[in-house]
Amino acid sequence: AAALILIPDDIFESSGISEPAQEYFELNSNYVVADIIDINGTTIIIGNGCTAIVAQTTEERAEAIKLGIAGKLDERPNIYDSVSALMQNYNMTLNYVAMHSYDRNRSVYFSDAIFQKGADVLVLDMKPSDAFAVALRTKSPIYLNKIMLDEVGVNIC
Repeated sequence: AAALILIPDDIFESSGISEPAQEYFELNSNYVVADIIDINGTTIIIGNGCTAIVAQTTEERAEAIKLGIAGKLDERPNIYDSVSALMQNYNMTLNYVAMHSYDRNRSVYFSDAIFQKGADVLVLDMKPSDAFAVALRTKSPIYLNKIMLDEVGVNIC
């Protein structure tokens, strides 16, 4: 099940905010913007500069990311197009996606999508490939944890 965290508009006045939640408001030097994103078959290549994470995804997700990169819609809307339309209809924004960690034991990456409507913020745990597909449609930035990128990234230059 996805983790939903609704953060109230008085969050900055609250003294009880946890350290991990603060990260979502202050992308600091631990993150870099993904300036490379590409799909080759079912392989995602996402990175910054000459370092990229190379990971596998499903054909459906790869196609959704490829369409997002190209700024094209499929013949029928997919779930990512529908989420984008829903956000637009309800004046929500995707502030950014943060790909933050990798579990070597399970070979699984983790990311959060930070949505906002007015003063309300929603932090949603999403599979990175799903988050990328939505971010590309909404032209939202994707950030990568630098430590993770340094540890699992490969040189692509």
